Amino acid sequence: MWLTVYENSQLETGLKGAVHVFALADLLLQQSPLCIDSNTSAELAWERVCVESCIYHLAVMNLFDEHSGSFLSKAMMLQRKYRQVLEVTAGGHRVGQVVSLSPVLAAPVDLYIILIQAIEMVRRHPRPPLPEEEKSACHQVTLWQTSLEESIITAAVTDFSIGDWYIISLQAILSLLAGNRIEPYWGSFLDEIRSLLRSIRHILPYTWGKFLLLPLAIFGTVMFDPEDTNLVEDALDVVLDRSKSSTVALVKQNLKSKVWTKSLVDEFAAYKRLRSLLDARAMRSIAKTIQGGPDMEIATISSE
Repeated sequence: MWLTVYENSQLETGLKGAVHVFALADLLLQQSPLCIDSNTSAELAWERVCVESCIYHLAVMNLFDEHSGSFLSKAMMLQRKYRQVLEVTAGGHRVGQVVSLSPVLAAPVDLYIILIQAIEMVRRHPRPPLPEEEKSACHQVTLWQTSLEESIITAAVTDFSIGDWYIISLQAILSLLAGNRIEPYWGSFLDEIRSLLRSIRHILPYTWGKFLLLPLAIFGTVMFDPEDTNLVEDALDVVLDRSKSSTVALVKQNLKSKVWTKSLVDEFAAYKRLRSLLDARAMRSIAKTIQGGPDMEIATISSE
């Protein structure tokens, strides 16, 4: 996994981290899952960390690579093989879809798999709405959102809201795919995103800074007003300062040079901006223009 992080810091050579994520996935697929009845809770927790982290990185790397099918097949194979351990808490209790008890990602693994599928759908369909057979994913996300909110109330733990970033970003993609950008629903939806963006300095102490990169990238495609895009840019700067990540610098540059320059002339403008963000070839092209590694990127972007 660290090789993935290192490779993605060498932007001038192109984004090559996916090969290491695939290698980790293959290693996990070649070994036998632990037995939930005979292994300790610590062993089960460690295995779950490895599996969930791999699926998470498959979802994130999909942002920079157009071969969504490869990411999806690996993630789904991992999900099937490790289904039992993914439904067990550190204490050994089955939790099913009680999303707040996920020890790594604060949201169900299925969400990250649907996120990979959703990105693939956007790349495949030039215009919304989705074909009827692909709309069932929207209903599942609504169920997860309800489950997450109920879990937060029950547990009274604030840091579970980290999972909201991914649930809301996935809802944004699915809403655009379904052609559902309709007021007043969309206006209240953007208010949720603004609330998350303003809370970023509070959220970051509870998580790894780069964990918020993918949601921030997606939020950047649905925010149109300069005040809103400034919120996204400020949030990316906070994450960049904390993580020193080249891929954060790359996403910020992509939003500024490709996405936020798109014309806002029709009802599908947000969808077109999302497709622009997910243009992996353009992303790699921008990456090659950023020279000198993370420290130089930070110095360059800060001086703009």
